[in-house]
Amino acid sequence: MNLYKVLEVSENATYEEIRKSYRKLARKYHPDSNPGNKEAEEKFKQISEAYEVLGDETKRQKYDTERMQKAKGPTIQNTSKGQPKFSKEDIFSSFFFGQNPLNNKQTASNETQKAYCGYNVDKQSINNQFANFFGFGKKM
Repeated sequence: MNLYKVLEVSENATYEEIRKSYRKLARKYHPDSNPGNKEAEEKFKQISEAYEVLGDETKRQKYDTERMQKAKGPTIQNTSKGQPKFSKEDIFSSFFFGQNPLNNKQTASNETQKAYCGYNVDKQSINNQFANFFGFGKKM
């Protein structure tokens, strides 16, 4: 839903223009002016929500930024050689169901824990094996 269209103002409208439009539309669609009219009630709610965002400078900036990001679509960060840039966390989380085996945060002590395969494994030794294999040189 485009909040600017809901309030019938342009995207570069001033605060005064937004406020005037809101007040005009709120009077027109207010439930007291339209008893029993569900469409008018719904339109009044949309108008109020739009004004809540566009009437506040901070919320409006955030809204505009999000709209611009959506219009651009998803972006991938590239390295200097033009290759997509991925961190080791991205790679491991995709292989291990959102969990990074190199993550140093311990949910329990170094006791054995059940891995996804159902076997009891020592998490610390698994971390060290992955670090050494992939050349991170990190002993955890």
